[in-house]
Amino acid sequence: MASTDRVGSSRSPDWRNRFLIGYFSVSAVAVFGLWARYFRNGTAAASLFQPAQETGTLLGRTIGALLAGLVLLIAVVGLRTGRNRAQSFGLLGAGMVGYAALNTLGETLAEGSAESALLVLILATSLAAGGLSKDQPLLVVLSGLMACSAVWLAGRTALTAGGSLAAAVTVTSWPGPHYLAEAAMALGTVAGLFARARGRCWGGRLALIGLGTYCYSTLNAMDWAYLNDRTVLPVLAVTLGAAVAGAFHLITKEEASHANPHRFAGAGGAPDGAGRHPLCRQG
Repeated sequence: MASTDRVGSSRSPDWRNRFLIGYFSVSAVAVFGLWARYFRNGTAAASLFQPAQETGTLLGRTIGALLAGLVLLIAVVGLRTGRNRAQSFGLLGAGMVGYAALNTLGETLAEGSAESALLVLILATSLAAGGLSKDQPLLVVLSGLMACSAVWLAGRTALTAGGSLAAAVTVTSWPGPHYLAEAAMALGTVAGLFARARGRCWGGRLALIGLGTYCYSTLNAMDWAYLNDRTVLPVLAVTLGAAVAGAFHLITKEEASHANPHRFAGAGGAPDGAGRHPLCRQG
């Protein structure tokens, strides 16, 4: 008999689920709208991989990297002690570190730095953490590596800033990796939220990774907005708040589903399906 179970209570989704899907769908449209404006202004695709300069502070991205390290440290400790929500924290941190690595890759490629190889390795580690989320021993190792990577990224950014993280700094980078990170963030988050609403187990994991990228991305964008267009800051603050609140909402739901791992049916109380997660549709 085909399973009709869903993640959480998606048969009658509450306002938080609707808000997350609606808000981040609009955000995705805005992200691709920026792409359209970028090319409509006569910018050739080749310029995505040519050095360009941008001025802003580096405070937000440093905070973002340190927060990613903290989230991943929580994941490592939780996985070692068997906490249900630890895996979700690992996925959230993987999204933050993955975005940070891809965004920083544009700078190292423009500089011709050998650090590019390390950033590619960090990005691959983040992707592996998302794809192997069921293998807890391996996820402990990957989360630990990403936590160390987050600290390194924060230190690298602080050194780039020199005297003050709040001072204006001009950074040279290739725009391509940044735009790729934005596109992956928008598509991944919306796809994950819709898949979760349809009961797909992988949807919640993908959504957590996507919300992690949003957390880092908005902090990174605040660096530019603070010096160049402060009218954007309230919108970025709302987006950051939505991403954080959404992440904790999903983490809480994931913890609840793990705390009640089987749905029982029938007079005999037999498990509803063998070897199947009760709150997820298979496939």
